[in-house]
Amino acid sequence: MKSFSSDYNERYTYQSAFFALINVILLNMARKASLYNEY
Repeated sequence: MKSFSSDYNERYTYQSAFFALINVILLNMARKASLYNEY
């Protein structure tokens, strides 16, 4: 049970970090798109 809990926490932190990275990339793309639309 202990190993399962730690494994689950590892997967959860990895997944959240992965989604955070995707959110940052999407945010940067949206900013670049808005800057491109201004010109």
